[in-house]
Amino acid sequence: MELIFELPENKVVGVQGRVNKAALRARKSGLPVPTMNVDQVIEREHYVHDALARINGNSSQTRRVVSRMAVVRLANFSPDVGDFSFVGSRYYKRNKEGAIVTSNFGCIPVEIGCRDKLCCDHCGYSRNRSISWVLQNNKDNKHFEVGSSCVEAFTGYRLGNAFHEGLQEVGKILHSIKQFADENPEADPMAFDEDVRLVLAVAIRHVSDHGFVSSSQAKLDFIDASWRHVMTDLVKYRRDDLGDDEILVTEADFLAADDLVQHFVNNSDRDFNRNVVASTMKKYASMHDVAMLTAAANSYVEKLKRDQKAANVRSLVERSLPVRDVGERFEFVGKVFSVKEFAGNYGMVSYITLIDADNNLLSWKASGTSKLDQGEAYVLRGTVKKHRLCERGYFEGIPETVITRVAVERKLGPASFIPANDVSTLSADDEDALESLLGTMNF
Repeated sequence: MELIFELPENKVVGVQGRVNKAALRARKSGLPVPTMNVDQVIEREHYVHDALARINGNSSQTRRVVSRMAVVRLANFSPDVGDFSFVGSRYYKRNKEGAIVTSNFGCIPVEIGCRDKLCCDHCGYSRNRSISWVLQNNKDNKHFEVGSSCVEAFTGYRLGNAFHEGLQEVGKILHSIKQFADENPEADPMAFDEDVRLVLAVAIRHVSDHGFVSSSQAKLDFIDASWRHVMTDLVKYRRDDLGDDEILVTEADFLAADDLVQHFVNNSDRDFNRNVVASTMKKYASMHDVAMLTAAANSYVEKLKRDQKAANVRSLVERSLPVRDVGERFEFVGKVFSVKEFAGNYGMVSYITLIDADNNLLSWKASGTSKLDQGEAYVLRGTVKKHRLCERGYFEGIPETVITRVAVERKLGPASFIPANDVSTLSADDEDALESLLGTMNF
């Protein structure tokens, strides 16, 4: 015997877990082992209010969302005992309000399924039962509702405690699956698939405003992952009573969503990027897609931050020129932009990047640990080793002067790194010292 029913696709994994649990219990009890297969997935459309319609360039105040329903086939759940087959069961429990809720599972005739209480056609008593069984006589195909305590007397077979306990356990699990199937998808707004562009815009806004929390980090910190907040925001934007002050997504976020898609299309050399592209090619995003697209939004926002930082940093030396002549020794004011130390074959090596008072780029490779501190300004004396274009990092392609045999003449103090079109090269506290120094130096 088989049962075919629909349930939300996002519930399939949970239901499969329950079927596996029922199968394990059935094996231990000598019962038929239930199996579950998904035959197909059907898209069902729904229309909801769209608070972001105007921002997204839509004239309608509604948007289409879809729920994905899996058509599930459940088989091998009904044991045979003599001339009878267990074709279904009825289960009841009290809800939060104290009312009794009955649930029918399996192939149950209408005249039995519509009964207000769980009854027994063998003893005639309704009693305070939690579960009853519907049996079919395989000779005349008649159906009977039988209480657990009367099954042996009704069938004429002694079944044993393991059979009864297993049947009870499997029955409860199957009823929980039936409850999933009976749920109205619209009662769970999280089950809807959303427009991909809308998901990206909302994800970009959330990550930009609140940062990113991965699912693994969320579990460690006992908080919600970012993608769950995005799902909550998507639900919020379906409300028709949403105030203007509650709408945080902007037109720029939708434009950024378009740019994000193009960025991942152009950089699809990694599995994650290819998966993101595949998700963006769909018209609607499932819950799994929302999680991936939120991670993609974080990746893209971080890229924008790096690009902006790189642009700001490059602007410091955008007019960089070669300094002095090769072999010439000279004195200059240098701000230490970065210090990177590595273990070489013969000990530590320091790579120091400097910016002089005229916003020219200089670099120095020194043996040992650095004598200079990042973010500080110094009066230095060094010898020009060569001129070249910087080969990597923020300053790739910018003219730089490589210096050697550097000596520290004087430390000036903390330096500020501001765009090249600003004449200030040090913090405000050192302006007087720098002006005095520049007046005594020959450039």
